[in-house]
Amino acid sequence: MIIFVLVAIKFWANPINILIIPTAHAFFVKRPPLLLQNKIYHHSSFLSEKYLAYKQKHKRYHHNASMKMSVSASNEINSINDDSSELKNKNKRLILIRHGQTFMNEYLATKGSQWGDKEFTDVFDESIQDIYQDSLLSEKGLKQAENLYDLFKSDNNGWRNIIRDIELVAISPLRRTLQTAKIGLLPHFSTVKKSLPKEANEGSNDCNEKKKSSTSVPFVALPLASERVYLISDIGKSTEVLSKQFPFVEFDSEFDKFDKDKWWFTVKDDNLSSFEEVELSSSLSQISITNSKIDSPTPLDIYSFNSMRRKDYEEWRPSDGGQEYACLGEPDHVFEDRMQSLYRWIESREESVICLVCHYGVLHWLVGDGFLNCEVRDVSFEKIKANVLSSKKIPSS
Repeated sequence: MIIFVLVAIKFWANPINILIIPTAHAFFVKRPPLLLQNKIYHHSSFLSEKYLAYKQKHKRYHHNASMKMSVSASNEINSINDDSSELKNKNKRLILIRHGQTFMNEYLATKGSQWGDKEFTDVFDESIQDIYQDSLLSEKGLKQAENLYDLFKSDNNGWRNIIRDIELVAISPLRRTLQTAKIGLLPHFSTVKKSLPKEANEGSNDCNEKKKSSTSVPFVALPLASERVYLISDIGKSTEVLSKQFPFVEFDSEFDKFDKDKWWFTVKDDNLSSFEEVELSSSLSQISITNSKIDSPTPLDIYSFNSMRRKDYEEWRPSDGGQEYACLGEPDHVFEDRMQSLYRWIESREESVICLVCHYGVLHWLVGDGFLNCEVRDVSFEKIKANVLSSKKIPSS
């Protein structure tokens, strides 16, 4: 025991041995003990430099590891979000409805008034123009919308359950779709709130109740889903007018990038100055100028497919047989751009079941098939996606 102690004392008395142990320790565990660091620095500047180099490397290692963990975590979160979004869209369904029959549908079904006929025209006398411009449902169309209501009320093929699944109703802002939704869908989602006028609450004798209608799910006007502008029947009305006629529909949220007075496709005069264009623009016509500042969007804020210059427009409809049109039509590439935006809108929505009330042209673009008036289909978003991607309408991501 005494001999072991003497050997130990002799070993530690040698300065070289003082360096050996911490250096070996640093070699194996990659960091010298804190209590021995000062001894290393005092005994060897060489070792000090080595240790500093190691320390810097060690610091970089931890920093890089931390960065890798951070990037990895970020990628994992993004992956989870992507997976969640993909799963959401895999489960997403659309209840697709075409509007009921209109006066324009019936006009186009008559001999000599069909699309492409010689001397075809959609220019009408002012006394009857209102039923054709932004065409209304005909008597048959109104009956079809009533049948739509009955369908969703029945147990046949589970339609009653389907109506309960709907979380959002999106409607083209043309009157024929709004009418169809009002008759065929609204009663299934309508609630009535009763409130007393202020005078009645204050003890007035006038205690007549005021009724305010609301819906259990949002009814939203969606200009992206309006029909391609072929004829005067596809020229709409301002949101101000429509909101009074269809108060159960919200006409604001989806019009941010549209001209609210002329949200359908229009062709601008080539000679318009920028300021005149602002004045004529629908959503911009209500500009208020305060302190020399314009309190509304500029034309650049509006979707590019909302309008085009006359010099860029080429007639694409039949025109070699004396045909006469009341308006200019929406070119194919413009309609295509709008449909791609509609697809992205559907894809981005959080709702699992969306009811879309729209038109033949829009529905054909989405599913690759035609719809009869007031026809309803329960379609998965995956099916729509497959059709769109296979048709190369949207680049695959």
